[in-house]
Amino acid sequence: MNKSIEKAFEESWLNDYYHGNYKTHAQVGFYAGAVWQSNQMAWINVNDKMPEDGIEVDERTILAHTKEVIVLYKNGFVGKGKRIYMDNKKRWQWSCLKSEDITHWMFIPIN
Repeated sequence: MNKSIEKAFEESWLNDYYHGNYKTHAQVGFYAGAVWQSNQMAWINVNDKMPEDGIEVDERTILAHTKEVIVLYKNGFVGKGKRIYMDNKKRWQWSCLKSEDITHWMFIPIN
C-alpha cells in the first residue's frame, strides 16, 4: 500500500489535533520522521545490488558467504537468507528456498 506523506498526515491524529502554525510544524516533523524511517529499512532491488557486492573471491576461494539479510519474495512473503559462494559452482547463490522468486533484500537492522 503506497500513499503519499501528505495523505498519511491527513489521515493521522496530528491533522485533527494541531491547528494554524502548529499544524505546519507538525507537518514538517511528520515529513522528517517519514523520510528518516524510509532510510532505516530500505529494500534493495536484486537487479541493483546484491549482498556479496564488495566481497572478493578468486580461484583459491572454496567457500564464502555474506551476513544474513532479510529477503522479500515476489508473492509478498518475507524471510531470511544469505548469499553463498561455492567453488564447485563458481557463482553466488541464495541459501534459501525459491531463490528465483526473491525480488528485494535489506540488511537486518541493528538495535
